[in-house]
Amino acid sequence: MRERPLTEAAKAIVRSGDSMLSEAIRRASPKYFGDYLKTLPPRRETPSLTDKPRDVNLSTAQIKRVVARVMDTNNRAVGGLEKQDFVLTERGIEREILSVQPVTAPFIVCMLDVSGSIDNYVNFIRKAARNFLTTMRPEDKISILIFNEEVKQLTSFTTNRVKLSESLDTFDAGGGTAYYDAIGYSLVDVLKPFKGERTAVVILSDGDDNRSFLPFESLIGSIQESGALIYPLYVPTSLAAASATRNPDDSLDPLRTRYMGLTSKAENEGARLAQVSGGVYYPIRRLDDLQKAYEDIVVQLRTAYTITYRSDNTETGDSASPRLRVRVNREGTFVNLGAVTAVSSSETSYLNEKCSNCRSPHTSSGENSVIFSPINFILQQSQEITGEVSEIKYRPLLGNTLKKMTEENFDINKSPPAFLSGELAVSRWVSPKRTRSYPYERIYNTLPYPKRVTIIPIIKDEGKSGERDFLQFDTVSLMNLLDIYVILGYYIDAQRDASDELTNQSFDNAFILNKLNELKKFKGTAAEWNLQELNQVSQIAERAKTAYAEIAERTNVVLHDNKGIDNFVKNIGKSLDKFRTLSRNKSQKAQGREFVTIQPKEALSSDTKGRVTIRDKDGGLYYFTCDETKLMGKILTLIEAKHSARAKIPSASDIKDGLVKMMLYTSLKNVKAGSENVALKVAIRLTSDKIKRLDFFKRRRYKS
Repeated sequence: MRERPLTEAAKAIVRSGDSMLSEAIRRASPKYFGDYLKTLPPRRETPSLTDKPRDVNLSTAQIKRVVARVMDTNNRAVGGLEKQDFVLTERGIEREILSVQPVTAPFIVCMLDVSGSIDNYVNFIRKAARNFLTTMRPEDKISILIFNEEVKQLTSFTTNRVKLSESLDTFDAGGGTAYYDAIGYSLVDVLKPFKGERTAVVILSDGDDNRSFLPFESLIGSIQESGALIYPLYVPTSLAAASATRNPDDSLDPLRTRYMGLTSKAENEGARLAQVSGGVYYPIRRLDDLQKAYEDIVVQLRTAYTITYRSDNTETGDSASPRLRVRVNREGTFVNLGAVTAVSSSETSYLNEKCSNCRSPHTSSGENSVIFSPINFILQQSQEITGEVSEIKYRPLLGNTLKKMTEENFDINKSPPAFLSGELAVSRWVSPKRTRSYPYERIYNTLPYPKRVTIIPIIKDEGKSGERDFLQFDTVSLMNLLDIYVILGYYIDAQRDASDELTNQSFDNAFILNKLNELKKFKGTAAEWNLQELNQVSQIAERAKTAYAEIAERTNVVLHDNKGIDNFVKNIGKSLDKFRTLSRNKSQKAQGREFVTIQPKEALSSDTKGRVTIRDKDGGLYYFTCDETKLMGKILTLIEAKHSARAKIPSASDIKDGLVKMMLYTSLKNVKAGSENVALKVAIRLTSDKIKRLDFFKRRRYKS
């Protein structure tokens, strides 16, 4: 596909520092991406590691506050709850709830498709948008965003309905449809100043995209990090065409529906946008469905609750961050919690709220604890760091309460990233490569449960112009250490995106469901199950090869040639030792590339990195790159760095992803820097462009 210059929306996304979205734009237009990057000033100064942040002691506060969103099994918000409906516990001890109040006055982006597909029906869009404005509450702050092949914000957030309505007369329709770019832009630019607030994006479109730099899949992580609720209202062109003459309660004309209806790709993506964000997807089939959707959104946006409670926990130090759990006394509901705030005469900032919620993911005592202390300076660590691990002990305290999925109508491709299936806590990977879509974060959320399962695609091919990733032997070995059962799956369906690559890749749902049912009856250990899976790698890879051939034929996407996959199947079919050697060669090369690459979410340059090679008791070998290293005498500090360009602190997903590596690092024995034995300390460092000077190395202990 021929490269094209970056649009203003694409440039704004690059400036935002969102690593996944920026990388997607780079892959779509590498030349213009590189040219634009050269015009930007340095992204940030290296933060001072000696400055101390303002002291925060959230856990000593007697009265605290948390925002809770309650959903049912259909992912719809539950309203009308009162104080007596909630039960709140800290460290398993029930706490007194003082009040429960609905959250009000959200920030809403109204996003309108004004591309060529609605060129003849622009008045329909204007009328629909005005109806939306009149339905929302007077105190709601709304911003209007329009998109075709470019993206434009017509108004900033305001409650002035006259100003908003007048802005709807300032545009014409026409051009291509950069729908995915518009979503990305709304998240990283329009909603950027409102991180931590109640935010939503309401989309009026037919759901099709033909001009974005971003593929659909790249949006998922940014949506989850933003916390914004997405409400796609997909209106088929046939309904817009009929709007001038149809009665509100009439259905679509069958002939028009056939040629001007919503595509299955749009339907699937609309449902997924809602599912991953906690919003609702509204496929508009009749004219009066629009007004019903608007009225429903008003209710949905007001079904979050601010819970004020009395905390008896006055401890400080290592016990200062107890586990917080909220449940509702209704069947079929689950709760997502926001940031905790201490109620005082001076409200604690959002940054301190979130830091306090994330400061103690593990607790421990004993000589194997890791001390988090101030880092005065960082030294380059060019020597390879090696270590051994025989077991990993941990007690995670940041895992989410997982949604329960029943076998009836089960679809792994529409499930949350981590969920419950019977007694199994299940997570799934998007790619066999660990650096994509936070697989460690998904795993982390399952760790509080007794029996954990993770589903990994054995191969993922995005098309010849994209990436192709293969399962690594030692990924399974690491799951053994964490006592996680692995199901190896394969993709059987996908859609073609505007960059001629595969997106929305779907697992063989029947295959995964059979495996889950088989695992529910399995009485052995994770290591025993995983060995069975490894012995079936060759057969599953053949299934994946056949499936990709069929996908390529259906989508007309050119895939990588079969030489690589044939070599993969050939070698893994010989023996597990051959598979181990083949995958380690790939992993070691990836470690080398990562060692010299500056990542968008890293705060410091690559000369602070270190190569870490770890061997486990079963012969597993892991090639990691540590973000920052410090070697002083015989003491080596490994630092996992997490950085955010647009939020006041890195996302919970990013932090949890780092904590899984921390579990591994804190369990290391016989650590060496080069040939020298060293004592090991481990730290996690959080930085942000929002707070230019930030260092969270407080004295904390983590279980090893």
